[in-house]
Amino acid sequence: MIVTVAKYRLWVYYHNDSCTAESEIVDYAYPFVNDSISVRAILGMEALDCTNYFCGLGFDPADSGQYFVNDGRWYCTGTEGSGVPAGDWNNYNWPKLSPDVKVNKWEGVPLSFSWYEINSAVDKETQLSSVHKDTYNNNTRRFFYYPPYTLFSTQNWGFSTTLSAGTHRFIVRVKRNDELSQTHFLDSLEPTPGRWNEQTVDHIHPDYTLTWSQNCDEPPNTSGPTEYSVRISVRKLSEDTWPETQIMRSYLQWLTSFIDIPYEWGGYWYGGRADDKGNVTNVDNDYEGYGIDCSGLVSAAARFAGYNWNPWRQSTSTLNSVSVEIQNPNINLRAGDILNRPYGHVVTVYQYTPGQIDQNTSRIIESSGRKDKVRIKDSVKIQDYIDTGYKARRLIPY
Repeated sequence: MIVTVAKYRLWVYYHNDSCTAESEIVDYAYPFVNDSISVRAILGMEALDCTNYFCGLGFDPADSGQYFVNDGRWYCTGTEGSGVPAGDWNNYNWPKLSPDVKVNKWEGVPLSFSWYEINSAVDKETQLSSVHKDTYNNNTRRFFYYPPYTLFSTQNWGFSTTLSAGTHRFIVRVKRNDELSQTHFLDSLEPTPGRWNEQTVDHIHPDYTLTWSQNCDEPPNTSGPTEYSVRISVRKLSEDTWPETQIMRSYLQWLTSFIDIPYEWGGYWYGGRADDKGNVTNVDNDYEGYGIDCSGLVSAAARFAGYNWNPWRQSTSTLNSVSVEIQNPNINLRAGDILNRPYGHVVTVYQYTPGQIDQNTSRIIESSGRKDKVRIKDSVKIQDYIDTGYKARRLIPY
């Protein structure tokens, strides 16, 4: 008798229930604020001959009578493991559950679920670590880590929710008891504690309160910028923001999907890697998989919006080649324009009222090394930027 040994693997997938734009597949993977999102734990039982997929909570928005409708729009962004999404930018082949996969109803032993929302953060060796101050060329290293998890309310196979603008990461842990009353745990891909920040509780057991800070996000025995948790990046455009053109509007929307992503000099993507090796500011500005910098933020959002630069990744020193200077910015500046200081910093105007260049009434969005993340800054006086060498410029959609 031949026994086929199977093992379980747990994934988190999400579905944008509000999007109906058939021609804009990218909108399914990157929702807007107020879109309804369904999140599910999908359990794969991997055997020698095939892999079967299971879920204990159905999904059938059209009430077709099917248990779980896999329409090819179940996404798992955040597992690309590189600076650009899987597939190509033109066809928007985002990481997703294959439409050929059938998700069956779980009829095995009862499972207990613990869902967590996690956020990445930055430690400049001044907040968390008591081991040592690690410096390089007189610059303190940046360590990227995950603060304590936020326990989500549901204890089921999934949930539906709406999310605020920016990036949200979710993981799930599953507990089951076998026939001998022995407890087993299944984890979706997740961060694990790093060596230099001492853990205070056993992170394997979802029953315990999770109080440690995590600083390692790499698969066992490997290295690289692999994101473990599912990442849902949500866009927003404030109603009181008035861009000049539709492409500027789209650009602002994509900028908001990066809110709270950690700052990394040279970075140009959503990031997700967090380890104990430190992200040292380097002369080559190489992307190490941690976060995004000021020009990377402009470049990534512009590429999503359709600006079609070649090369798409620009720096503060080259952004002038893909933009034009705005004459009389007091009157002509608009939301979606940039304030650029070559070889320095770049920000995007998020809100501006013409004629108020010298008043504290504007807002900007930027990836800031001083604040260690992407943020929207309020009560901004645009004239202060112009007085310190910034030029008001409008991006060119080649």
